[in-house]
Amino acid sequence: DDLIALTHLHEPAVVESLQVRYAQNRIYTATGPVLLALNPFRNLRGLYGEAVMKSYWQSDDSGAPTTRDTSTSLPPHVYNIANQSFRNLMRCLEDGTNPHQSILVSGESGAGKTVSTKLVMKYLAALSHYRSMG
Repeated sequence: DDLIALTHLHEPAVVESLQVRYAQNRIYTATGPVLLALNPFRNLRGLYGEAVMKSYWQSDDSGAPTTRDTSTSLPPHVYNIANQSFRNLMRCLEDGTNPHQSILVSGESGAGKTVSTKLVMKYLAALSHYRSMG
């Protein structure tokens, strides 16, 4: 799930890893703290929605579920990036440190930047609602 774990971190290995993941409909790949998203140009059922959101809401900072088997972590996802940013914001507000957070979304035309941004905003709105409900 993280390209940093590749034995040989060079272009051919990265490209092959991304091709294999894409063929398996695993469009999100971590590269350390960076998330790579490949546009599938189609709807992938089960990749988004409230159940998926909840799994990230209920995870710890590393993406490991806190309510289920903690030996497995959740796969890389745009929801995890939004979740980490929200958690960092809340932690900074509690600590009295600089709370500013940003998520940079970049890519070629048609790469899915607008969709990714909408998913981040939808997740943050849903998380805020979820937290306000207790």
